[in-house]
Amino acid sequence: MMKGEVIRAPIALVTDSASGLGGEAHQLLRERLRAALIILLVGQGLAILREILGAFLQEGFYQIDRQAGYGLLNVAVFAAVTVSLVILFLSVPLSWKQLRAIVLVVFGLVIALVAYNQYHEVLHEVRGGDGGLVISTIRSFMFVYFLLMVIYGLLIPNTGLQAARLTVSIAVIPLLINLSLYLRHPEFWKVCEEFFRFDQISQSSLMMLTGAMTVTYG
Repeated sequence: MMKGEVIRAPIALVTDSASGLGGEAHQLLRERLRAALIILLVGQGLAILREILGAFLQEGFYQIDRQAGYGLLNVAVFAAVTVSLVILFLSVPLSWKQLRAIVLVVFGLVIALVAYNQYHEVLHEVRGGDGGLVISTIRSFMFVYFLLMVIYGLLIPNTGLQAARLTVSIAVIPLLINLSLYLRHPEFWKVCEEFFRFDQISQSSLMMLTGAMTVTYG
């Protein structure tokens, strides 16, 4: 070694953002994801119970031509949530990316189930000819989307960009469903025309916008 030479220790450069978050953030995501999955599973159970009780308490309640798709999506959501919970409770080693993949798959399936249900329930009310019930059904589903945004935002650790991607998607989906109904079923507008007032539209839109902003920047 030459006189005056400075010895520098090797420096490890971390380029993977997930690895750079450290073990505490990884464990936090795992625990929060487990809580979110339990809430989603309970919510699904209550929704199914509502369907069963409705069939007994109100004749014709939810007699909608959606049994096949609705059943398949419910099975897919139940299977995804249950398997994910088992993996998390058994402490199976999972990387940050694998945990994020579980988040996206489960929330994606739940959103698909809600969207499918929204389309057919709203169409059912449109065919019934009661515009008030149509608007009430649309607003009730917007509240469900709002709850999904809150569950995701409060329980799942995210960067602002990650949160924005999902929340914007959730906020846009009910609008796309309504647009699809309008384009495919002309009677949709005829039944609902008198109920589409500024106060109705602005209130629901404000709720979704507030939810998306809270989740993204909260």
